[in-house]
Amino acid sequence: MAWIPTTNAIVYSDRDRTQQLIEAHTVGRRDELWIVNTETKSKNRISEAEENFHSANASPDGRYLALLSGTGYGDALFVDLNLVIMELDQDLQRAAIYTLVDFTGFQTNINKDDLRDYVIPVSSEDAERPGRWLNATQLLVGLEWLGVGPQDEFTGLYLLDIRTMKAVRIRDLFEESQGL
Repeated sequence: MAWIPTTNAIVYSDRDRTQQLIEAHTVGRRDELWIVNTETKSKNRISEAEENFHSANASPDGRYLALLSGTGYGDALFVDLNLVIMELDQDLQRAAIYTLVDFTGFQTNINKDDLRDYVIPVSSEDAERPGRWLNATQLLVGLEWLGVGPQDEFTGLYLLDIRTMKAVRIRDLFEESQGL
């Protein structure tokens, strides 16, 4: 659950566990995102269970939500977890969805369309999942690259700029914090 700044609204995840395979695992778990106006008590769903969006973090102006998508279940070469940024309109309705594929600037040897299969958001000293907003359009996020050459070459702390749709690698993920 998160407050949406500059509004009287909160965003929360409604979790459905009816299809969850094993109680201790996340496989089969589904989340829907809802926004509730705390004054009027009106609420609207902004995602479908199949999208499985959760862990919302609102930008300082409330226009964007950094989200996680997926169950988090994984094995040695695959983890069902992705970073999603949802843009909201002035009525707090869903306006657009952005994923890592939409950003330029990733220096990698894999096809851009494969980013969702090999890159997962992770927490770091400077940015908890799904990321930390530095301002209204810049998200600081830890990204780990799975099964792609030398992992340390790509895994790191990234700055995603929604205005320019560019990603810039700031530093190694576990390098000492530099006060970002």
